Amino acid sequence: MFGATQHGPSGNRDEREDHINALRERVDYLTSRERELKTALETAEAELARREAETQTIVDEATRSRDQRVAALEDDVRALNRTIRMMQATRVWQLGERYRQLRDTVKRFLQGS
Repeated sequence: MFGATQHGPSGNRDEREDHINALRERVDYLTSRERELKTALETAEAELARREAETQTIVDEATRSRDQRVAALEDDVRALNRTIRMMQATRVWQLGERYRQLRDTVKRFLQGS
């Protein structure tokens, strides 16, 4: 019994030391893993920022291109409207317009009789 008593505390101490060593190994592993994950996160965030910048550049260029096209089309519309107004201001146009009005009036009159 005396030998078992001396062995008991020593066995307990060994178990505690093993347990503490296992916990230290686990802490070391988790610390290492945390560093890895932080590095991976930083890399992913940098990649995301780079892709966002690229996307913004593409969107800005597309917007600029669209705005230029819209401005060019608006210029074309203004030019065509000026041409139409100039044509409508001519005597030939005005005579043709009066003729169409008179023709429509006569048609309505004849259809109504």
